[in-house]
Parts: sequence; C-alpha cells; structure tokens
Amino acid sequence: AARLVDCQKSALRHIRTLAKNNHEQALPKLQRRVQTLGFTDSDLWMTLAWVRELAPIIVHINLSTMMPFMESDTHYRNQFETASSGGLLKPEVRTKWERDLFGGTYDGSRGFDRCKYGVLNAMNDHRGVVKCHQYGDSYLVLRDVRLRTTFSPEDSANLKAERLAVLDYYGHVLAEYSDEELRETVGVANSPDAAVLGDSSKVAAMKYKEGQIHGEVCWAKHVERLV
Repeated sequence: AARLVDCQKSALRHIRTLAKNNHEQALPKLQRRVQTLGFTDSDLWMTLAWVRELAPIIVHINLSTMMPFMESDTHYRNQFETASSGGLLKPEVRTKWERDLFGGTYDGSRGFDRCKYGVLNAMNDHRGVVKCHQYGDSYLVLRDVRLRTTFSPEDSANLKAERLAVLDYYGHVLAEYSDEELRETVGVANSPDAAVLGDSSKVAAMKYKEGQIHGEVCWAKHVERLV
C-alpha cells in the first residue's frame, strides 16, 4: 500500500466525514427507487458491496502517447507534473476545483502529492468506460488504491465536496445514477456469473463515475494490467 502524506490523509478524511452522513441520508430513498425498478433490498446491498469490493478502478490512456513514459518513468503522473492533459490543461483551474472538493487540503502541496484521476468501471465493461475514450481507448486496471480513492457521480469539474463518496459510503453517488445506469450496474453486481460484462454505453456523456486517487500510482506496484 502507498504511504500517504498529510495532505492526502486530510483530503480523504474530509470526504469520508461528508460521505458518511450523505450516504446514510440517501439510503431510504435509494431503497424505494431500486424497488420501483423491480429489484430488492438484497440486490441493492449486493450492488453496494460490488462497488466497495470489486468494481475495477481504471485509468484510460492513449497507449501510443503513454508508452514512452511507461517505459522510461516509474509512475503515472498528473498534469501538475507533466504539463499535459487529456482534458482541460489549466493547472490554476484544477487547483481551484481541488480546493473546493477537498477543503483546501492540497493547497501548497507538491504536484506529485496531488490526486490522479481515473474512473470506476461500475458496469465491468471490457472496453472500460466508453464515455472516457476521449482520454484513450486503452486503460490501466489499478490495484491497492481502493481505500484511498474518492468518487463522484460525474466529471468532478466544479462539483461540491458533498457529492463525493468513498467506497463504503457510496449510496448518495449511486442515487445519482440514471435509471439505465442503475439497472445495468445492479444487473452486473447480482449476476451469478462472476465474469459477466456490462455495457458502459449506458453512461451519459460526462457522467462517467470519476475517481480521484490520493497517493502515488506506481507502474510496478499499482497497475494490475493494461487493456
């Protein structure tokens, strides 16, 4: 496991505190909604367990662009380190977003210590998350990052911290899934076939379930495989 520095620990603690309350408040309404979609409480608990324990956390990459860095570097790096991005390359804007999300815990921190961005493959699609192909159609499956990742129901640009979750307090984020997204995720989570693959094309544009990874992403230690 990665050793976290103070700013990373504080960011996780900040979101966990908010998420616990928001998760608990969201559950009753989420239970009723799941039932109206034809599922049971047991299906919901299995879905939350799937998200908590097994749903892959991935990072989409452009392999032709990334391969030289994968061969020569030791870590996956953020835009503060590389001065490049598959999305918006404006570090000052990203700094403001992260200040709003994480309560200023990253203010003044080194680029290396700031979070990296991935996505939860909640539907276990073999293609990754289709709506993230703008970042590349290859992806890294990460390991040993679950307990240090926070999650949002969509791209985190301009989001409030209250909409973020951690994996064991995820109900309020799951409640923001569309009916189509929820049906697909519940179906995958409750399939008797552990290898069942879902269809992430059900995810709406910019509604991919972003993950903010706190701490390092080392090629050798934290990448399970490249797809």
